[in-house]
Amino acid sequence: MLTGCANYRVDSHTIRNHRSCQSLIHTDTRSSKSMLTKILFTIAVILIVFVVYKARFRTLPRHTAQITNVSSNTKKPATWIVYAIASVLALAAGVVYFFKWQSDNAVITIRVVTSQEHDPTTYKAFQKDIKGRTFTTVDGRQVTLGDADRIELIDN
Repeated sequence: MLTGCANYRVDSHTIRNHRSCQSLIHTDTRSSKSMLTKILFTIAVILIVFVVYKARFRTLPRHTAQITNVSSNTKKPATWIVYAIASVLALAAGVVYFFKWQSDNAVITIRVVTSQEHDPTTYKAFQKDIKGRTFTTVDGRQVTLGDADRIELIDN
């Protein structure tokens, strides 16, 4: 269950201001696009660093390499450091993307209590499909809640 969201019936104003519920209520496609942009930007930076490193430290011709033999030995440890940093950055970007994807695809149980009915209506929706007072259920129905409706979000 979500701390502060589950078993806690509130009106729309209160739940929008509740910190632990904000990620459920205000998830939209802009956050997915910004996450993808961050990942692509990180990959682009890694590739640029790799290309600049290769261009700067490309292999020298054989006769020049014999003259500068002492200086080339000091650059070899830097090669594996660059690859290690690039690998760590790529791995971190992948892990962040995976956890974002996992949280967006979590199924949330939504209980709606209207002012006319006292029995709650229960829906299931992906977290990424909850947008303010409108959400799309797992089976494809789009539900728009009125201002008087009370909602309860339960993490399965």
